[in-house]
Amino acid sequence: MLSIAETQYEIARLLIKEGRYDRVLPEMRKILDLNFQGENEQLVAKSSSLIARLLVENKQVALAHALLDETLARMKQRENVVSLLKIKAYLYKSEGKLQKAIDTLERAVEIERQGIQQ
Repeated sequence: MLSIAETQYEIARLLIKEGRYDRVLPEMRKILDLNFQGENEQLVAKSSSLIARLLVENKQVALAHALLDETLARMKQRENVVSLLKIKAYLYKSEGKLQKAIDTLERAVEIERQGIQQ
């Protein structure tokens, strides 16, 4: 299944390169639908983060938010949620939505604190 995920990730990267943004989210959903658990969940979070950054570089911020939101909804491990929230804050910052960036970072810190207290 990792091989499938790697291939889907590469497809998404190439679609961005070609400017075929309408196909990026459906291709990334194929990775999310594999429902990776444990350490492999981190690979999914990282893939989504990298694709989101590529989307931002190509001025597709709304699509990057949509991808991160869908990925966040599937994450079970705290560190992956925190990592994705930090990327989401970066998106807000790049849009000039500084209060949303602050709120998102505060949420990430709160989740990290909960992990330390346990």
